[in-house]
Amino acid sequence: MSGTDHDALLQTTEVRPMPNVTLTLDEAEQMQLEEVLMDHDEKGAFEFLKRVVKHKIDLRLKSSCKPAFEGPSSTPEW
Repeated sequence: MSGTDHDALLQTTEVRPMPNVTLTLDEAEQMQLEEVLMDHDEKGAFEFLKRVVKHKIDLRLKSSCKPAFEGPSSTPEW
């Protein structure tokens, strides 16, 4: 993609704010994270982000049930 094409795409693309997301890591996931950090394992860290973090973010964003501290919900309050 040329610089001009990229600039045009940026001008026509609607930018939406991303919601806050809170994730919970279980004990095994916390240990995996510590391992990749201690080993300076870039490939392992990237795989952890794709496999664990991205997956959890996707699930959380699809869910209509969110913790109150993540911000306003789209469901009406009664």
